[in-house]
Amino acid sequence: MRHLFQIELPLRQDWEAIAPLRQSVTACLKAVFRDHALCEALAMVAGELLENAVKYGARQPGSERGFALTVVGGPGGVEVEVSNPVDPADPGFERLLAEIARIARAPSPQEAYLEAMRRVAISGTPGRLGLARIAHEGGCDVTASLGTDGLLRVRAMTRRLTPVPPTAAPPA
Repeated sequence: MRHLFQIELPLRQDWEAIAPLRQSVTACLKAVFRDHALCEALAMVAGELLENAVKYGARQPGSERGFALTVVGGPGGVEVEVSNPVDPADPGFERLLAEIARIARAPSPQEAYLEAMRRVAISGTPGRLGLARIAHEGGCDVTASLGTDGLLRVRAMTRRLTPVPPTAAPPA
């Protein structure tokens, strides 16, 4: 695949790194695309994936090994990938994979997102919307793979290069 652009950044595994990285991705994409809404949508995708990496990544004191963000654009679209070490025995890792599978099985990304919103409303548990938001609002297909190196790579690949407006919450 011929790359039109590529951004690769190592990451610190802490919450304070997410906002500046998201802003940096937005600025870089605005240098490539005229559509600022698309840039914001792709930066949201990067931010959600970064949050999952911090939330579910295996903490290795004194090491940031494997934490990275890569954004690659080509003629077919844009791919955002975040990699981080994981403990496959961690229940959070299984929940992440199950959520990706649930989104893939849904009739549409919008339905997957609405179902995630319903679950949050019923359970009262905050969060758990990021991957569905990536699929719907970010217009991306989400996949994950665990390498033999112990790194989880979560990828979001655009289905189109036009963002979807945010979806209003469903009636209670």
